[in-house]
Amino acid sequence: PDPEVTPHVLDVLAKYGARATFFMIGRHLAQSRAIAERAVEEGHEIGNHSWQHAYLPNLFSTRAQLADIERVEQLIRSLTKSDAPIPYRPPVGLKSPELARAVHVCRLKVIAWSVHSRDTIDSDPQRIARRVLARVRPGDIVLMHDGHQNAATHRRAGAQAVSFILEGLRARELQAVTVQ
Repeated sequence: PDPEVTPHVLDVLAKYGARATFFMIGRHLAQSRAIAERAVEEGHEIGNHSWQHAYLPNLFSTRAQLADIERVEQLIRSLTKSDAPIPYRPPVGLKSPELARAVHVCRLKVIAWSVHSRDTIDSDPQRIARRVLARVRPGDIVLMHDGHQNAATHRRAGAQAVSFILEGLRARELQAVTVQ
């Protein structure tokens, strides 16, 4: 969660009655619990996106992968007070044999995406929305970013695109729901 951007995303989702799954980096979640609590209270899902969002997770051993996954999972469970399965999205979408073993041990559901908004490289909210709406179909998982692995970096463009995307989905009689 990003303390500047995520509340805006939650406001827009509430306005449209939309739901989302937020894959949260554990170290940011630990610092911004109130935002995650709000997300849960408003019907959104919290997923595990690792503790630190390392760019080289494929170099981690199975033991290190397990420790990382379990650390965030404990934090999410303390927040949600639920035993429901917690979806996992690996950093950068990368997978390795070590991660596969860790995921198997933890019985996790690994979530990827079918539509990438490219909001990490595009600063124009309307262009981001057009890109998503040109590709999205029923059942798709749209990847967007409200936070950043670096706490001082804010990704506002994707957050600003959410209202345009939800308007476009509404026009097609589609709705945004959680992964579960």
